[in-house]
Amino acid sequence: GHVWAGGVYGGGKVPAIVVTSKGGKQGYTSQTPYNHYSLLSTLEWNWDLATLGNASDTLQVKPMTEFFSR
Repeated sequence: GHVWAGGVYGGGKVPAIVVTSKGGKQGYTSQTPYNHYSLLSTLEWNWDLATLGNASDTLQVKPMTEFFSR
């Protein structure tokens, strides 16, 4: 079947607005598809927490760290 670009955990496409003091350019748009597990993975990464459930699947779930390193 068809697998959404965000991975096997899927979900609908929704906008996400990230506000950070560590960003470089204003108005940056990522081309990487993320899902709600990406957000969870990002929070775990930021606070050095252990990963939970599907957020630990590093092949399918990418943390949104690019927003904090530009």
